[in-house]
Amino acid sequence: MRTIAISAPYHFSNQKTLFESLDSVIKSDEKIKLITPAIGSLSNLIREYADNNGFEYEFYLADWSKEVNADLERDKRIISDADEIILFDDGCTNKINLLKQWAEEKNIHIFDISITPNDSVKYAEILAKELSHITNNNEIIAAIEEFEIAKEQAIKEAQYELAAILRDKLRILSMRTF
Repeated sequence: MRTIAISAPYHFSNQKTLFESLDSVIKSDEKIKLITPAIGSLSNLIREYADNNGFEYEFYLADWSKEVNADLERDKRIISDADEIILFDDGCTNKINLLKQWAEEKNIHIFDISITPNDSVKYAEILAKELSHITNNNEIIAAIEEFEIAKEQAIKEAQYELAAILRDKLRILSMRTF
């Protein structure tokens, strides 16, 4: 079975681009397993594509309650399990750059697809969010996604203290998922 990792910036949600890219890489008669991080709209799109084509899929979680750098550990697990990787690259997301580096080190074939970067994150609005009132699991997951995007942006802008603060808020939020 061929295992294909797929990763994109957290803002990526273009179904047409994803489906056309996967169609160009995958033959319909192959046994395929698609693996991806379990956050953002990408996981929903992968589920839809896999269900439509009869492929297996697996989502990898970042457990912020147990690991300080849970997103990096999750991404390392993805690379270790992949035979090849499809990256949707906005040219500025640290996660995508790291995945490229790790895939090259492991000699994994990389399909690099350029996409448009997202607008800048407004940190003051994100940091001012009141987290204690969020109790619904779907709201928690949406907040985690928002904080993940902000953390990636802070890393990209070399605002490491801000990224650490956002990481701590991610840890708090992830302990509340059920």
